[in-house]
Amino acid sequence: SASFEANVLHVQGAPYVLDGPTLRNQLLVHVVNKHPAPSVFQLKAPAVEGVEIFIPQPEVTLDSFHDMRIPVVVTLQRDAYRTGMTLSLTVHYSLSGETKETSVRILGPGHASKEGSP
Repeated sequence: SASFEANVLHVQGAPYVLDGPTLRNQLLVHVVNKHPAPSVFQLKAPAVEGVEIFIPQPEVTLDSFHDMRIPVVVTLQRDAYRTGMTLSLTVHYSLSGETKETSVRILGPGHASKEGSP
């Protein structure tokens, strides 16, 4: 079974923030260490054109069976936003070499009502 779990979620209450021409999504990557020893996890995001991805804590050490929510801030120009944009995040566990990839939608204004329509 896996040595760790990783899920990505939007910060509750404010899935996105508009700041003038800039659109910002605040995410949390929830990492759970299921290994019996303290372990180091590395968080990476492959580059997306026009999207700035800021991971203030790209490496964390978690004690056995501890968990942590790691913040990730995604910024792009409002004009560059498209419905259905997604961001991939990978969590790498150095001890076992396991990598988990998780993806999340980048959220923005004015599109929620159009979901599912032709």
